[in-house]
Amino acid sequence: MEWEIDKLLQHPAPFRMPEKEAEESKLKSFRQIFEHHYKNCPEYRKYCELYSLKPEDIKTLDDLVKIQPIPSDAFRGKLIMSVPQDKIVLVATTSSTTSKKPCQYALDAITLKRTSETGVHFFKDAGLTHGFVCMLTPSPEESDTGLVRGMTHVLRDGLKFSSDNIIYAVKSGKVETEKAIKAITTAHSRPVHMYGPPFVFMHFVEYIERHGLDIKLDKDSLLITTGGWKTVAGEVTKKEFNERVSKAFHVREDQLRDGLGLTDIYTMILECQYHNKHVPPWIHVSARDPADMNTEVGEGEEGLLVLMSSFVNSYPAIVATGDMGAVWNKKKCECRRTGQIVEHRGRGSKLGARGCAIRLEQFMEIITRK
Repeated sequence: MEWEIDKLLQHPAPFRMPEKEAEESKLKSFRQIFEHHYKNCPEYRKYCELYSLKPEDIKTLDDLVKIQPIPSDAFRGKLIMSVPQDKIVLVATTSSTTSKKPCQYALDAITLKRTSETGVHFFKDAGLTHGFVCMLTPSPEESDTGLVRGMTHVLRDGLKFSSDNIIYAVKSGKVETEKAIKAITTAHSRPVHMYGPPFVFMHFVEYIERHGLDIKLDKDSLLITTGGWKTVAGEVTKKEFNERVSKAFHVREDQLRDGLGLTDIYTMILECQYHNKHVPPWIHVSARDPADMNTEVGEGEEGLLVLMSSFVNSYPAIVATGDMGAVWNKKKCECRRTGQIVEHRGRGSKLGARGCAIRLEQFMEIITRK
């Protein structure tokens, strides 16, 4: 079968596709991937049957709301797969503050190849194509999280960064601050980029402020945050964070880009220079009514976020996250990118948690059924 997603990923400028072309390609991609998971993941097919849903029911983009999302906590159980076990080459995990058991996502070679291609589009579109990258994380040898493994895969396999041009600032659970600062100030490859969780960025900012260091990154450097804000919330506002990071590294605020890390669908949505998170046509984001998960809230209204990917082949990457947010389908941005815009607003309400709990119970009952 000729996959529409593979054709879409070859487009030279997917963030700026004419709206009609993007919508047609998006619909075809999601119809194909939904049919694939329906036919090849028995647990997911049974789950869809609870809602009397079949692939032929998806006829328009408006019908994507009918596609049943799996509660993210379901991935804490046995691996959910749409391919045979022997096709899995990597199991990515996500950390959690609410459970000792991480979510696990089974990835095959097809998914990893597409992951690399999507990442290349994101970073080329933002301007990260070459130079030196300081990862404010452990190495992939020390961490199997999507935040680390996914970014490393994109840098090495997609953007062809050599090992000499990537450094990991965290080793054995400790931030090697002085070593990382020396690396970014003496790197021969330019520009120097930084990537990691906000709280590690703040660790470096406080170190620079405390020691009165004068560190100047390049005018083309990108400083990408991802991994959530809960560890700095209440201590530093987003506005103060941007101001202090900009001052510490002598960069403009439009060089700071927050990435919405979506390990559930093994990707990230990156901000543009105007700090809007633009959803590419191979992803669909839906804000649902927590009281009725089959209904979307209005444009820009807060709802429970459902994430869908049309490039993940190895498991149904159609996930109810438990996070709240807003989605705009027609909002225009000064950067002229097309497609949806999403804003993440934190963890879900009790009502939303209850809805996800009900679905989780339904899904787990299907998985454990003999």
